[in-house]
Amino acid sequence: MKTNISMKRAFILLWHGLKAIIVGIANWIVELFGMRDGSKYGKILRRIVGSCFAFVMLLIAIAVYAVSYIYNIVEQVAVEDFSDNQNRTKIYLVTNTLSLLYESEALGQLIVMQQGEITHFNRTLNK
Repeated sequence: MKTNISMKRAFILLWHGLKAIIVGIANWIVELFGMRDGSKYGKILRRIVGSCFAFVMLLIAIAVYAVSYIYNIVEQVAVEDFSDNQNRTKIYLVTNTLSLLYESEALGQLIVMQQGEITHFNRTLNK
């Protein structure tokens, strides 16, 4: 007898499998650091380790999204076409991306500047 598996069922099975892997890794970490007991120290340590693990997973998800976003933009620019309007759009995308990169670099430098340097920076911009 042949049964059809829907996409919803496939995603549910995938999610349960990933969850089982994550729980296995978490249990291994708990055993490794001796946090299995129900003491206050063990509970706090489990929360810290769990929070760090969740934060790292969030950073990985953000990194994957950022790489895919940049790849899609580069792919749009790299596609070969001969329309003049498309060329202007590509030049605009490249110029806009560069200006955003320069802006983020300037904001990063503002964070580490001393107060006197910020005043000089603002005076230079207002000229």
